[in-house]
Amino acid sequence: MKKRLVLTSIIMVLLLLVALSTATFAWFSASNAVNVSVISFKASANNEAGGDLAISWAADAKDGFEISFANNVDMRPMIPKNKPQIGQSYESFIAIISDKTSENNFHSAAQAYDSEGDFYFYAGVVRSEVPTDCKSIDGDEVFYLTNKNADFAQRVIVKYDIQGDNADALCVALFVDDVLVGIMGGGEKLYYGDIALGTPIYEQSAVEMISKSEEITFTIAEGATKKMRLVAWYSGVDIDNGKAEKTAMLSSLQFVGDYLA
Repeated sequence: MKKRLVLTSIIMVLLLLVALSTATFAWFSASNAVNVSVISFKASANNEAGGDLAISWAADAKDGFEISFANNVDMRPMIPKNKPQIGQSYESFIAIISDKTSENNFHSAAQAYDSEGDFYFYAGVVRSEVPTDCKSIDGDEVFYLTNKNADFAQRVIVKYDIQGDNADALCVALFVDDVLVGIMGGGEKLYYGDIALGTPIYEQSAVEMISKSEEITFTIAEGATKKMRLVAWYSGVDIDNGKAEKTAMLSSLQFVGDYLA
């Protein structure tokens, strides 16, 4: 009978700020200009506590288990065209690929206000968009989690908190070995689907697949390394002009490993 060891290994992201910095308006407004800055953050292994879970930009790192992410700018609010599916590939999340064509899976549009009905609707041109890969200062898009224990596998639980005025709009997808394992978000719903000009924004398709803290889990075998990606965007359905120049923060992001036997 398998037993889980009491010991745990923890990697904690010390700081990740995603700030919506808009000099003009938000996604659906006529100007359609939004700037988002991802302020540098660090993650490090809690090796002082005896943990065997290590984080690095290099798959074969022997020391210096700490990573920093560079600032990201000009990240536009958007929604994916296809409904995200846990287990889908990174490539299919970013783009819609057929035998002969490839197109971005994310898009956006301007909005207009219907004063009689008191709602916003899609107007103007539908734009093709690309979500933001969180990168290192040197441009690396992939970081690595390594289980340094040669005898026991680890079940990793992802813990996080999202705060700020725009928390309900922030979405951060987590990929393990280029497979989607969860989408961290401050809102209750994840919006997706076609953008039909003239239709109310509140009719946009949605699914309740934002992964709450501790709902994202995966396993790292003994002595194994996993390739990791973070992809971030603001949900345009949850952003309006009133949220211009306000912020959201992904904080207290932790990778907690329980040893398995």
